[in-house]
Amino acid sequence: MRFLIFLPLCGGLAAPIPDQSVRIIAGLEQSGASGASSAQRQFVNLFREWTVAAGSGRGGGVRWWGDVRLTSAPRQSAEPLVQIHSPTAARTPVSELAQAAELLTGLRIPLTHPRRGAALSFVAAAGASGLLNPDAGVTVLALPTDAHGRSRFEQIYGAIPAGKQAIAFVPPDRDRYFRQAWLGIRATAANGATVDLLAGRNESVTRRGAVLRLEVFHPVTVRGRRLIYVFGCVQMATAQPKHSPRLLMAPSDPALPATDPRVWQMPQTPAGRDQYRIGVGFHFGSGARRRAAR
Repeated sequence: MRFLIFLPLCGGLAAPIPDQSVRIIAGLEQSGASGASSAQRQFVNLFREWTVAAGSGRGGGVRWWGDVRLTSAPRQSAEPLVQIHSPTAARTPVSELAQAAELLTGLRIPLTHPRRGAALSFVAAAGASGLLNPDAGVTVLALPTDAHGRSRFEQIYGAIPAGKQAIAFVPPDRDRYFRQAWLGIRATAANGATVDLLAGRNESVTRRGAVLRLEVFHPVTVRGRRLIYVFGCVQMATAQPKHSPRLLMAPSDPALPATDPRVWQMPQTPAGRDQYRIGVGFHFGSGARRRAAR
């Protein structure tokens, strides 16, 4: 639960360091990876920024920021977009919402004087991400029953043990979260929209080589208040792509849990894949403040 240490830390630093920006939103996101199925998740996001070194040149001083995200397990929803709002996450039990977490914290240094509220900044960040509930990453699929399907399956995974009806891909037992570090540029618009173009490392994307990260965050103003936020993020490894045979498998019977003796448990080897997420969130709490650089 090291991710949650940042939450009380924010409150403790609010008094000595002037608060510049606070954003607390909740909503739904669609996320996935290249060559893999996408999933819909609920999320809660906390962003906060402070001035740590005052300055008068190039749009202000050095600023420290932190970003914490909690996401739920994948869910299916037929709700129209207009019906997705923050109480959806508020009604979700904490044990279901806090299935995975990501923490990023770093410095932002203005590079240009604001022009009509827009500015350009240098960003350095580091953090980690991972599952808070390891069981949330287990995938159970039905084993092929036809001769051709079983033959292809055994070519990839080996002979199927006797009496097994399904296979459970179990994530490895990591002793550390997936670490990440970034350097890049953040463009801030007058309405508070931001575009981050970063380069660095992210172990959840690839264990070797550089990763590029493009993230866009855009507020929608309703009656003078920023109530709705639309965002998108893509992380791409710079390594050459790999092509592997694909084996389609059907979901297992829901009544057959991963711990059932008829389920073959197989360790899941981490596969580095490009990742994306898009979503919409609603601000809750007191009115949001401007994030535009001054």
